[in-house]
Amino acid sequence: MYEGKVYANQTAGMGLVQVKAEDPDADKNGQVKYSIEFGNDAGYFSIDENSGNIALAKTIPLEENVVLEFPLFITARDGGTISRSSSAQVNIRAPGDSKPQFLQKLFRGTVAEEQEPGVVILTVSR
Repeated sequence: MYEGKVYANQTAGMGLVQVKAEDPDADKNGQVKYSIEFGNDAGYFSIDENSGNIALAKTIPLEENVVLEFPLFITARDGGTISRSSSAQVNIRAPGDSKPQFLQKLFRGTVAEEQEPGVVILTVSR
């Protein structure tokens, strides 16, 4: 089984995982072509038929703290007259999009009692 991950705002075309099959036959009989057999109804993924590279075809809308899983079933088929094939499962996980969080729980700043409005009291950054 192969596994890959998709992250929030990951752009289309980004490679996720590569499947690999070998056929010892010579010439076109040994050339392996890959396809996504099923599990890609929404069209989120694509596969390069020659290399087996699985990539993101379009951005997946992720929800906060919701993990999505996409089991894809891949077929590798040789180029023989009597074509043979083999299948593999690829699980793609998409951890939920999470909101940014401060590393520190409490911040302190001081201000003089007679300070004019609009003065910066505290700046928080990375």
